[in-house]
Amino acid sequence: RIASQRKQTADVFMPENDIFSFRVLVGDNEVQEYQRNGVTYIMADLNTQSSYKREIKEADDGQTFTQKWPVTPYTIKVTSKPSLRSEIKVNIFVDGEAADTIYISPGTSSVSDGFAMSDGTYEYLFSLPRPDQGTKADHDVSSRFKKIGTIEVMAWSVKKTHVEKILNSGSSRLSRYDQATKSDAYKVTNACHAMATTAIGKMRRSRFTGARYRTVQHYSTGRCLGVLQVRYEMKETLQAMGIIPSSSRCVIDLTEEDDD
Repeated sequence: RIASQRKQTADVFMPENDIFSFRVLVGDNEVQEYQRNGVTYIMADLNTQSSYKREIKEADDGQTFTQKWPVTPYTIKVTSKPSLRSEIKVNIFVDGEAADTIYISPGTSSVSDGFAMSDGTYEYLFSLPRPDQGTKADHDVSSRFKKIGTIEVMAWSVKKTHVEKILNSGSSRLSRYDQATKSDAYKVTNACHAMATTAIGKMRRSRFTGARYRTVQHYSTGRCLGVLQVRYEMKETLQAMGIIPSSSRCVIDLTEEDDD
């Protein structure tokens, strides 16, 4: 069940329930939220001071393609309520896929700054859908179509059990993440409007520090305490929906594609 998302100021909403809340940040700035028909929206802006051009070379059928498109790094700040009696576990899902897990003490905040991959933490990036060239043969996001364009945070009650020293490997983390492609976006929107997705960006920090072992706190997981969600959309889409005014013009760089 999606927990209620309460009104904060006129026409601006923050995802919140009695257990926790969360905000999406670009740079040090909290992204403004809007609500329509019970759904909370934010804008995936690809033209901010934090944005940069991403370039990837991929091979397909013997040809090499250079893909360039604008991206914007973002982070997710989760805050627990002071009334809680113990820590909570928070699972973060981006476009319907598990991205990170964090633990938060009562009345404190923690920031998820990227995908927890097997070798390190990588940026969350607002991005245009990935071009179809070079997509892996086993790429399939059909099971999470309804979740593409969403950021979802799920909280759980937990209890500390024991501490263990383990080999410093990344086996417990994500091994891959499939970004939605142009074809995926076409199917999700029925070709009605442009769509933003989330891509994996630069490594923020390595999981390996040179130490062979690391100390891990283990928990037992209890019941789900609530789920909160926001949808992120391009500026033009929010304008077409009447959620934000269309007086200002949005200018972004279109994807560039070069054949080598």
